Amino acid sequence: MKQSDATPVEFMQYHINIYLTQRAETYHLAKDLSYVLITKCQAAVTAAYLYNDVPYPTAPLTIIDA
Repeated sequence: MKQSDATPVEFMQYHINIYLTQRAETYHLAKDLSYVLITKCQAAVTAAYLYNDVPYPTAPLTIIDA
């Protein structure tokens, strides 16, 4: 979510409004959950970048023994 811009959010919003409103009653749950996802994506796009400082190495480690 954080690595994108507003374009994917607009894309999701467009398709939800077009396709999920033309379907049967069972699609209302999918539409509600999609709006939750869009809200979280919009909040992530506008939020400041978070930097996590980790005091220990997190890369893979290979140990070769005898």
